Amino acid sequence: MKKLAFVCAAVCALLLCGCSENRDHSPELNAAIENRAAQKTLGGECMLEIAAAESAAPVYYLRGQFACDKQEKTAFMEFDQTWLGMSSKAYNYFSDGEVINVTDGERFVQPREAEEILAKFPYFAPEPRRDTDGAVSRAEAAKGYTYSYTRKNDAAFCESVVGGDLYELVAVMKQPQTDKTVYGDVLFTCTADGDKLLSYGFEFEVTLFDTPAYVPGYSVPESEYTLKLRVTARITYGDGEITVKREEKSSAY
Repeated sequence: MKKLAFVCAAVCALLLCGCSENRDHSPELNAAIENRAAQKTLGGECMLEIAAAESAAPVYYLRGQFACDKQEKTAFMEFDQTWLGMSSKAYNYFSDGEVINVTDGERFVQPREAEEILAKFPYFAPEPRRDTDGAVSRAEAAKGYTYSYTRKNDAAFCESVVGGDLYELVAVMKQPQTDKTVYGDVLFTCTADGDKLLSYGFEFEVTLFDTPAYVPGYSVPESEYTLKLRVTARITYGDGEITVKREEKSSAY
């Protein structure tokens, strides 16, 4: 009888532990996100990939380093990018109301406002949405915890990542119907150690629409004039001292 009671107690303990991980972990994740957003300097590594959803054929890929100083209102990013098989190296620097872009040695300068640049840097990585559809789940990571949650019908977030650039990237579309673009659910994955956000990423699918050819007496299937892409991004923050230097291609953190 004592042995049976011990087994029952052990099973109850396991059930209780399992149930505790089913609770919503939004408060602890929000604290890590807010703490990271409040920092005056940020730096780390970034990645953006756009590929065909079904075949995984690459359309665009970017990997690089970034750093920004909100107090000094400066930022820079250096990265390698590949678009439809064509590769290039690029470097962006922001200071004094202008962005300097150097791509394979060619230099361009554009006027930009600091608030616009620093509110979302790198440009494809807006702050993770804190309000979610459903609870935030978590699992143990090598350091801290990994949190996962989903946002539904969040076209505004998706557009802030890619905007109209997708139609420009996909050159096969001759007469795009941008007003018909459909964005899928956004899956967020964040890793935090206590109130320190170590990394975050997201992925979603987007369906692009071309204009179908007119064929009398024939209804063109949607599959013949649409293209479904998967967008994936990840930001990994650095731990060391962060500096931003004008047009100097060196480590950011």
